[in-house]
Amino acid sequence: MSSSRAANEFRPVFDALREQGWEVTDTGSGHYRAVPPDRTKKIVHFSQSAHRRALANTLADLRRSGFVYGRDESEDEPLGAAPLVVPGPEPGPLAVKMDEHLRVVSPAEAFPPVPNPRPKTTDELFLDLKESLTTAKLATELLHEASERLRQAHAEVERATHEKRLADEDLARKKGLFDAAFAVDAS
Repeated sequence: MSSSRAANEFRPVFDALREQGWEVTDTGSGHYRAVPPDRTKKIVHFSQSAHRRALANTLADLRRSGFVYGRDESEDEPLGAAPLVVPGPEPGPLAVKMDEHLRVVSPAEAFPPVPNPRPKTTDELFLDLKESLTTAKLATELLHEASERLRQAHAEVERATHEKRLADEDLARKKGLFDAAFAVDAS
């Protein structure tokens, strides 16, 4: 994608940011700083890169700081010019998120708690417990699978080490025979 095309793709995002009260500052060389209206949220730094994932990564960062962009399911009117981005599965306790720099984001940062205005009912608590038990079982299964793969990898390393030792011994033996065949009698 060319840089002018990237600028055209980012233009509606800039407009939507300003409409929602964000402060967007050009820091130079195509880099920008977006300060959310809620000062407790993170400031987002980004560029109008021509990379094919630049816009999607920028929107993801902005959404983590409270930006709303795409279609509102309760309305037929789009909130911005971008197509609807369908979210993946709901994040669970085993979910790991990474930011655009492939840095692991803390669970609290990746999935901020949703305020609950009322206490949970017994049924809701039971469902939470059931979900936690299912998650714990899944985690145990994943741990066993990873342990088995690790055991297999250790066995493969042992086999490779043995093969290398045999090859080194064979090389030394054949080198000795080669040197003996061409040795000059010093007497």
